[in-house]
Amino acid sequence: MNTTFDYIGSVVVGGMIVVIVLTLNSNIVTSSFQRNLDLLSQESAVNLTTILETDFKRIGYFANTRPVMLAERKAVRFTGDVNDDGWPDIVTYRLGDPTELRQTKNPSDRPLYRRVDSDSLNVASGLVSFALSYLDSAGRVLPYDSLRYPVFLDRIKMIQIELRIEPTDPVDTTFIPVEIRRVITPKNIGGW
Repeated sequence: MNTTFDYIGSVVVGGMIVVIVLTLNSNIVTSSFQRNLDLLSQESAVNLTTILETDFKRIGYFANTRPVMLAERKAVRFTGDVNDDGWPDIVTYRLGDPTELRQTKNPSDRPLYRRVDSDSLNVASGLVSFALSYLDSAGRVLPYDSLRYPVFLDRIKMIQIELRIEPTDPVDTTFIPVEIRRVITPKNIGGW
């Protein structure tokens, strides 16, 4: 009789140990998956910021027309030699719609299109929000409605970028964001 209780007890204790090990393994896998997604989001944010900084610092470089042609909250168009060939390019950044990225599990991510002359491509992965603010030489934010007029476009001396990137796949229904805010001062439009 005692032997039967010993067998039953050992099966119960062994079962508990197996459950603990499986739970621990599951937690380790989830944590590793989350860490990888966080790393991908951070890398995507750094890559996008590098592209934007590189392009925006070239606003007005070799430009023979008005450097900034369009200045909106979610779009900008400017001239500058971004591909270093000695000729000014027309560069447009435009935030797309979330419905354009239905293949991802994040319902809020959207493309950020970068168009150089006639070539256009999505340069962001997991981008959830993207906003541009335009500042004058004193660092004051210029109102968007005034930027519809060409004379006010010449007042732009700095551009502030705000972006938020989330993973395309959730961890337990949670998307952990990476947020970046930068002010870029292009030298060729008088920003020093």
